[in-house]
Amino acid sequence: MSADHDPGRRAFLQRSLAGLAAAGLGGCLKRDPPERIVPYARQPEYIVPGVPLFFASAFTLDAHAYGILVETHEGRPTKIEGQPEHRASLGATCPFGQAMVRELYDPRRSTGVRHGGAPSSWPAFLRAARAQLASGRRVAVLTPPTSSRMLQLGATRLAARCPGLRWYAWSPLAREQVHAGLHQLFGVPLACHLRLDRARVVLSLDDDFLFTDPGRLRHARALAQRRRAELGPDDALRLYALESFPGLVGAAADHRQAARVVDIPGRARDLLRGLLGDHVDDPWLAAAIADLKTAGPDALVTAGPHQPAQVHAMVHAANHLLGAAGRTVVYTARLERQPTGPEHSLAALVDAIARRELDALFILDCNPVYDAPADLDVAAALASLPFTAHLGLYCDETGQRCAWHLPLAHALEAWGDAAADDGEVTLSQPTIRPLYDGLSAPELLAVLADDPAQGRDLLERTWSDLTPTGGDVATWWRAAIHDGRLPGVAPTVSPAVAPAVLATLLSEHVPEDTSDDSLVLAFRPDPSAWDGRFGLDPWLQELPRPITRLVWGNAAFVAPATAARRGLVHGELSRLTVAGRSVDAPVYVLPGHPEQQLTVHLGHGRRAPEPGAGFDAYRLRTRDAPWAARAVEIEPLGQSGSLVVDRHRGGEDQPGDEYARWLPRGEVAQLPSPDLRPVSLHPTREFDEHAWAMTIDLNACIGCNACVIACQAENNIPTVGAAEAARDRMMHWIRIDTYADERGEGPRWRFQPVPCMQCEHAPCEVVCPTGATQHSHDGLNDMTYNRCFGTRYCSNNCPYKVRRFNFFNYVAGDAVTLRLQRNPDVTVRTRGVMEKCTYCVQRIRGAEIAAHREGRSMGAVVTACQGVCPARAIDFGDLAREDDPIHAQRQAPRAYALLAELGTRPRTSYLARLHTPNTALRGRSHAEED
Repeated sequence: MSADHDPGRRAFLQRSLAGLAAAGLGGCLKRDPPERIVPYARQPEYIVPGVPLFFASAFTLDAHAYGILVETHEGRPTKIEGQPEHRASLGATCPFGQAMVRELYDPRRSTGVRHGGAPSSWPAFLRAARAQLASGRRVAVLTPPTSSRMLQLGATRLAARCPGLRWYAWSPLAREQVHAGLHQLFGVPLACHLRLDRARVVLSLDDDFLFTDPGRLRHARALAQRRRAELGPDDALRLYALESFPGLVGAAADHRQAARVVDIPGRARDLLRGLLGDHVDDPWLAAAIADLKTAGPDALVTAGPHQPAQVHAMVHAANHLLGAAGRTVVYTARLERQPTGPEHSLAALVDAIARRELDALFILDCNPVYDAPADLDVAAALASLPFTAHLGLYCDETGQRCAWHLPLAHALEAWGDAAADDGEVTLSQPTIRPLYDGLSAPELLAVLADDPAQGRDLLERTWSDLTPTGGDVATWWRAAIHDGRLPGVAPTVSPAVAPAVLATLLSEHVPEDTSDDSLVLAFRPDPSAWDGRFGLDPWLQELPRPITRLVWGNAAFVAPATAARRGLVHGELSRLTVAGRSVDAPVYVLPGHPEQQLTVHLGHGRRAPEPGAGFDAYRLRTRDAPWAARAVEIEPLGQSGSLVVDRHRGGEDQPGDEYARWLPRGEVAQLPSPDLRPVSLHPTREFDEHAWAMTIDLNACIGCNACVIACQAENNIPTVGAAEAARDRMMHWIRIDTYADERGEGPRWRFQPVPCMQCEHAPCEVVCPTGATQHSHDGLNDMTYNRCFGTRYCSNNCPYKVRRFNFFNYVAGDAVTLRLQRNPDVTVRTRGVMEKCTYCVQRIRGAEIAAHREGRSMGAVVTACQGVCPARAIDFGDLAREDDPIHAQRQAPRAYALLAELGTRPRTSYLARLHTPNTALRGRSHAEED
């Protein structure tokens, strides 16, 4: 029953009781019609009902692969885990990787071939396509940037069949500025890789490397390792962040400063001159430069991918001056396998179409009609071509503009390959029979080239040069597919910097905007929608963005002082205009945002396959200003905008000293031993066999939200939609409380994951009239769903506010395909039921059963949030085992319990965050002022 047609609890009960009185209890029972259940004729020996299987595969984002393990139940992928042996994932995943399984079952996926908007077939398409290829027509292929050798060889074979084939590439978030800066400095095409595990001082120039960098998962682990509590102030990593939008790196930094995106080049020039001995006026930057010089080869300077090539060249020159090249930053050859350069860009493709140099175009898994620059009319270009075909998961904006639309096989349905950011070749394999009649991009190219080989044959043929000679090739391939990767990484190189190039960098003009009244518009990828490919995913749309906690849409972010000066009101609509193009966007007044700048996130305002939330910021983006537009105007409209913010997020206007604790590193030794079980009037609960507990290390947590969405995937947590989210009815079992501390050098953010505390003296248990929430034999605060009557007394009495109530039957309208994703080990809740974090009790009970069956003691249990965390901030263990590491963590000086003064004795405890401030900036660091 939907929220819009809800008759109300009282009317529902009245009608139900009337029906019972008239017909009796027996008349209310309905039986399903009898049917035959057909068992396996021969059950596969490796499939045991109820026992999941895991398959190594790959999640690929912008040509970079991450190793994953796909959990399947009787042939249904239900959950994504990170692959521990893969160097890019290290056992973790990002929110996009977790949502991969939801995308597989999305009912909006394209189910068949369409021609002119009407259903068609593969044979009909192949007849038309081969006619184009056989008639000597001028043909082009458009793909995203790719590291797939399988796709590269497919394009080569198609080019052999169709001489003159042109290959173009397009991605709205391509790292072109990064590569151009490296080429400017070194003179050869290179890729760079950060090594935070070797760094002691890091300066980030507008680089949120914990979010946008291809090595984001590895960086989160390295940052946590280099800031361990046992490291002293002189050994722990110190992080400086100069950023144009509050991000994960700025929140993790020891010192942060806000700056407009167009002001970063000037700061990069000052940095380079300061390293060469010139005076630097800014005391913040001067202190950072002195710290970098002291660290020498252990220093690292990095720049964001949206910064100009000139900035990247200066940053890598700075690393060479520090002696950090080859240590904290290493270089390899570029990993992309598509042709690069302006002549292979989307703009070159549109120009070629305008000059009538092409007759046919195949677009493979990209959406340029939606995400191309606003001054590039891709839709009109497609309309002028005699033959166009689009291969995609959805019949999206581009698919609707092409003559033919073809269904793309999902990554979990197909064989494939891609390279991790360090060059490690990662293999993907199908984990489910294709739900629809789709092909992968390499398979389509093979079909067009009249190649009869299918997915696995194409993969094995692609990498046949690595197979052992004279050995058992079949066994070698089984091992490679089992591991999900091939041996080897990209070799590093040691490029040199010519003195003349360095002198040119120092003398080059750096554009600066000295006008106090000019506004700058900055574009950023969205933390949940990315470039738009995830813009319709409910899991990600309902995932609160870090810091802003925004859900279901985007906004125009502005600093408080700028908003006051221009009459902008938080939550109200404004009209943004750039070069005559306008969009209406709700205003979000964000402390810590640089003044005289607006920031908008890309990836929203989708139009197909159905309308999406938010506004389309691509309509303001042009080829000449892909990341920052200077001539921007904003006009307040005085109307309320659709700004939906998760308000279960702690006190955004509070420093959070007592909740998310923050300590200078040097004060840890002075802390007294914690007492996590204070004296209480309640009777003490003792648990001899097992006593489960969790610790969350705030010193490692980066606030990336991976734990939130992993919990959602594991525990069948529904999404509620924008209207219900606006009423604070989101169902996440774990939330990230965010506290803004505006003391010292400006707003800084503290993240605190808050699951159920699993209190030993739980206030929820004593008020439940039906006994639906009780303690288990091993100390868990359990929920018995069929006892819950929906009084919500437990939620009212919970001081941590971690319980969620099903106001409606949110899963009632789920498509059949979405039901395939559900974890069979977790109950699907319905309307009127309270739910909360269970410490993944299904995993605990599964481990108990396995230990009992095998006659051994119970081993470690990994919860969903613990397993996905890239920083390893969450630990789970058994207090009944004296050798469990959880004991040492709860006895550490940094350990504390949330709201311990209430006497609830939470089993979930925290470790305080540590900071390593620079004494030269004393009075500016929050750690000092705390």
